[in-house]
Amino acid sequence: MMDKRPLPDRPTAYLLLYVLVCSGCATRLAPAYDEHIVVGLTNANTQAMTLFAAFSAGAKQDQFAAYKDRYDGLIGSLHALEMQIHARPAPATPLRLAADFSRDEVDASGPPVEPIQGMARTITTTRDVHGANGLTATEVEAMRRQWMIYADQALTYEAYLER
Repeated sequence: MMDKRPLPDRPTAYLLLYVLVCSGCATRLAPAYDEHIVVGLTNANTQAMTLFAAFSAGAKQDQFAAYKDRYDGLIGSLHALEMQIHARPAPATPLRLAADFSRDEVDASGPPVEPIQGMARTITTTRDVHGANGLTATEVEAMRRQWMIYADQALTYEAYLER
């Protein structure tokens, strides 16, 4: 006579199948490290911190023309970095694990670009305020600290990818 064992319920069976399929294989969840992006971020950070240091005591509106090209070059390089990050191929994942566990839409846009967008917005705002009214030391310090938050996020993410 056959022993009647209950079959596992569907979620348990799927979990077991998933573990069997994924055991022994490495699934990459982040894009590959790109040294060009890190070099670009590091250069942009150096340029921005040099600008903020030059204005640490404030900057008069009539000084703006001498710095406009530096602002524009930095903003342009940040937009170019954003394009490079968008163009970096996302890893091919065999399973859409995130979609299975949360029924939310999976963001397939690739790596985060918000920190670089924030860096560009910060420098753009600094440029615009400088050109319109000049910059006080307090405004410069606020912009510098905002920049540091975004730059830290971007550089930390890219450093993580190097591992």
